[in-house]
Amino acid sequence: MAGLTLEHITKTYEDGFTAVRDISLAIEPGAFVVLVGPSGCGKSTTLRMIAGLETITSGILKIGDRAVNNVRPKDRDIAMVFQNYALYPHLSVAENMGFSLRMSGVPKADRKRNVDHAADLLGLKPILHKKPGQLSGGQRQRVALGRAIVREPKVFLFDEPLSNLDPDRRITTRSEIRRIVRELGTTTVYVTHDHEEAMAIGDVVVVMNEGIIEQAGTPAEVYAKPNSKFVGRFLGSPKMNLIDCEIDRTGPQPVLIPKLHKSAAIQLGNTPIEQQHSVTLGIRPQHIDLDDRSGSGISLGDGTITHAEYLGFAQDYTISLGGLELLVRDSQGPLRTVGEGCAVSFEGERAHIF
Repeated sequence: MAGLTLEHITKTYEDGFTAVRDISLAIEPGAFVVLVGPSGCGKSTTLRMIAGLETITSGILKIGDRAVNNVRPKDRDIAMVFQNYALYPHLSVAENMGFSLRMSGVPKADRKRNVDHAADLLGLKPILHKKPGQLSGGQRQRVALGRAIVREPKVFLFDEPLSNLDPDRRITTRSEIRRIVRELGTTTVYVTHDHEEAMAIGDVVVVMNEGIIEQAGTPAEVYAKPNSKFVGRFLGSPKMNLIDCEIDRTGPQPVLIPKLHKSAAIQLGNTPIEQQHSVTLGIRPQHIDLDDRSGSGISLGDGTITHAEYLGFAQDYTISLGGLELLVRDSQGPLRTVGEGCAVSFEGERAHIF
């Protein structure tokens, strides 16, 4: 088991496009780290540089204490699980899982022991004799994971491994991956564009955008304390409401005045606000209260429901408030209808200032 260190890594292609810009990241041995972000943010390029499938333009990549910039992929002691499984159709499950060991000259008895161990972990024993074409998508994904496990690598790399599965199978398979990786204790880097998947399985979530790392931390840290509007909006569903505000400093404490709803005056108590002229107030939909049932919310004024969706466990409302349009998730109140008026407030301690 080894950690990973990325020191000022940059990737620029021949046409001048820079996919990854001067990123640095220290991954502890045994950690499960998820790189998450929208398409084109640089997460898969970063993974491929770790694997050795992309050259590094500048910076240093270390596995353990060893710099591996110029080390061939097969000599880095990593195992990668691809999005498309990459199984040999003419080989059985057992043969696919043991293929890399056979190519490395591992004796047959040792290969069988490693394959049987991985098959036990993954519940693949009953299908070891089958060919990939006889398997479901979820089973093929587990075979691809088993092929990585048998190598007993220092680092696992996962490149959007669940994107080809249906929603129910994705949830089941991601739980299996997390359980198995935890049991093995192998350092893991996992790439996904799905923020819910990232939050569910990562020890550390690394949010990327336009080739840089916007924020890295535990799922709880990056969700509760996003350090940018991008992170606040990207993590969480429904997306965070962003309200552009001017700052009135004429009184004893700064007051936020929404630019599109100037009749509201928002005072956030002891929340520090820097000396700029304007800020963006971020409020998650589930932290907005209708008709202030708690009696302690900060008022935004009276609004009108313009759209309603019943979800079973909650209701999502779009509310027009002056020039603002806010998304609210209400899991406690009565069902409301389009056109209904309501008082809108929010939990001040849950607000974010950007």
